[in-house]
Amino acid sequence: MADKLLDFEEFQRMYVAHLEIADKHINMIQMNGYADELSKQEKRAELRTQREFMRTLVQSKRVSRLNLIQATIKGIKHYPITKNYALSFLEQVGKGDVNLIGNYTELLWFVQDAGLLAEPKSVSWMFDNTKTMIAICGRDLTRHYLNYTIMTSHRDQVNIIIPSYYYTGHDMDSFQLVRSLVSPKHLERFYNNVRVSLVERENFTLDDVDMLIEFFSAGLENPNVNIKQDAQKALTILLPG
Repeated sequence: MADKLLDFEEFQRMYVAHLEIADKHINMIQMNGYADELSKQEKRAELRTQREFMRTLVQSKRVSRLNLIQATIKGIKHYPITKNYALSFLEQVGKGDVNLIGNYTELLWFVQDAGLLAEPKSVSWMFDNTKTMIAICGRDLTRHYLNYTIMTSHRDQVNIIIPSYYYTGHDMDSFQLVRSLVSPKHLERFYNNVRVSLVERENFTLDDVDMLIEFFSAGLENPNVNIKQDAQKALTILLPG
């Protein structure tokens, strides 16, 4: 017999107490740092232990999705400095349970306020934050947000953002947006991503097919062997027989 759901008030107290530990840790680092390395390691160990306990608790299904969202909102409001920590915690919660991935779209405004994808700093920074947003809001919403970020970012930042579509995949809108902006450095991954996430999974209008045929036909002329191979595979699907 499965354990019964935790009382929401009880879980909320536990979750907020967990964020309080994170808040003190983050605040100490941002203010003056720890007095010594030992105290820093002790606090990190305490935080890891608490995080694993909370993660196990949520994954045990003793906490409902709605209650986790409510407790997260209350915790973030009480300890705003922990916003990014709380969001990354939800990514950790979802690992190993596909039903929890992308299941917290009510938290989109916290994602936006936290600036997860708003000011791209590096490709690896974008990778980490894109994966966190996917865990919270799902691939489709994250792809739309990447589109928005590209449209509102400085041109110099665009090719920091583009590789993150590797995690969301493309639809026709993102394909058309990125196609005109992608740099030669990222072209190989772009061809592969469009083939795998778009050509092999989507149903297309005739205009879509014509556009994709044009794109992959150009890939046949590219000296990069991997781009040529992706182009050939895509055209086999787009031009059957």
